[in-house]
Amino acid sequence: MFWFRFWQFGDWYDVVVDDRLPTQHRKLVFLHSNEPDEFWPALLEKAYVKFCGKQNYYSLAGGHADEALENLTGGFTQLMNLTYSVTDEAFSTMLDAYHYDSLMVLTTDILDNRISEMNLIPGHSYAVISVHSVSEYYAIGCLECGGELVNSLKQILFQSA
Repeated sequence: MFWFRFWQFGDWYDVVVDDRLPTQHRKLVFLHSNEPDEFWPALLEKAYVKFCGKQNYYSLAGGHADEALENLTGGFTQLMNLTYSVTDEAFSTMLDAYHYDSLMVLTTDILDNRISEMNLIPGHSYAVISVHSVSEYYAIGCLECGGELVNSLKQILFQSA
């Protein structure tokens, strides 16, 4: 049995799950690590599905990264809609958060086809790992969050507004 704690509405909640994980052809179907003997990501995902009261893993698709971060950390989350330009105020907020080692996630709109022009996947989340100002652009370095824990580094440039 594995025990996890999630934060919601000002309290921590305990969730216990067993070690049975969904597989297909002897491989984990959903979240998994690049390391074949590392199962904590899949167990965490299973516990989170249970915590959210979902009936299956697919119901987490299209979820809210801010909600998940709050549930995992008990911390405060703030949403900003950046679209294709970033105001000086929004960038300043992100830069402050970066300098304070805050967790940041960039999530793309699944219905916006222009996302692929930015070399991003629609309906996907990216861990923000750097925030910098470069000339009239704001550069945000991201790691893709997906079925594997470590994917490719993306550099996203937003025109300053």
